[in-house]
Amino acid sequence: AGTPDAVLALCAVEVVTHRGDVRGVVRLRTMADLVTGMLTFEADFPSCASAGLVRREWLVAGGGFDPALSTTADWELLLRAARDDAVTYVDEPLVRYRVHESNMSRDVHLLERDLRYAFKKAFDDQRLVSALRAPRWRSYGRLYRMLAGSYRAAGDRRSAVRTFLLGVGHDPTLLLELIGHHRS
Repeated sequence: AGTPDAVLALCAVEVVTHRGDVRGVVRLRTMADLVTGMLTFEADFPSCASAGLVRREWLVAGGGFDPALSTTADWELLLRAARDDAVTYVDEPLVRYRVHESNMSRDVHLLERDLRYAFKKAFDDQRLVSALRAPRWRSYGRLYRMLAGSYRAAGDRRSAVRTFLLGVGHDPTLLLELIGHHRS
């Protein structure tokens, strides 16, 4: 699936533990509205750092990976390619991603810093904003909801509450989701 003029190709990723036990496969559910899905955390997609091939000329012309980012440099690069409708996908796990305690993505504070920067950069990009099918407030609400869950999983309750409240400030409907979650 994807465009023949793609500058970035992704494949499905098999996720394994530090011992090599398979935990599952991450697949791109849909190419449609990938930009919106990425900016609302409503799309599953493999990391392009692990499972992506990028055309060199596009990477060089576009400035490459943003040096201000660490944990989300690949996410931001994929977002730019999706903005240009230039992503293709192979639905076969051709890459293994090993999850362990020292993965860079485990540093939620760094993840928050990077994503806040990447979101600001994304919403300052008028080409991307015109491709987005969700309002900015919803995107930021979902960003902070995701971060709250990440902080909670890491055992940092204070940061989980802080980021959830930031999410509610952007998107009050998150409270309805929380109430619905507790009723079920």
